[in-house]
Amino acid sequence: MNRLKYIYWITPLLVLLSCGRMLTDILGGGFLLWLIVAPALLITWGVVWMRLYGMPRMRPEFAILSILPQSIYFICRSSGSEALHQPIWQNFYTLLWIGFAIVMILSMKPGHPTDPQLPASKDRIFVFMAILAALYAFTTMGAYAAQICNISTT
Repeated sequence: MNRLKYIYWITPLLVLLSCGRMLTDILGGGFLLWLIVAPALLITWGVVWMRLYGMPRMRPEFAILSILPQSIYFICRSSGSEALHQPIWQNFYTLLWIGFAIVMILSMKPGHPTDPQLPASKDRIFVFMAILAALYAFTTMGAYAAQICNISTT
């Protein structure tokens, strides 16, 4: 999958997955939530897997990191789990978000034959998308962790 198609597919999916609080407030934690979230998670995983499959740098199995942190959030919110109240699980959740950011950044590198073959430092699209991926991971991790641990974000 070339990079432009990848960006066009992954951007709306990640925006939908970052609307966790709104989705859980409107739909609750039941069937309606999972009717929207489960396909979005599967499609996100599939799109990242297809991108990584065509790239020699990274194995496609790492695509699971693109949905694991969001999945944990939705599972904790719908089940009312207090797993992330323990420091060890909070650290694990942070490591998952770091892994998410690494996978997203490395998936933006040129790797498809139709992508421009520039060094990463000279590729404007890569630099811009890497910054956006890091910001997305940091802000979404903070918002989701605060919501799971019942910390007021208002």
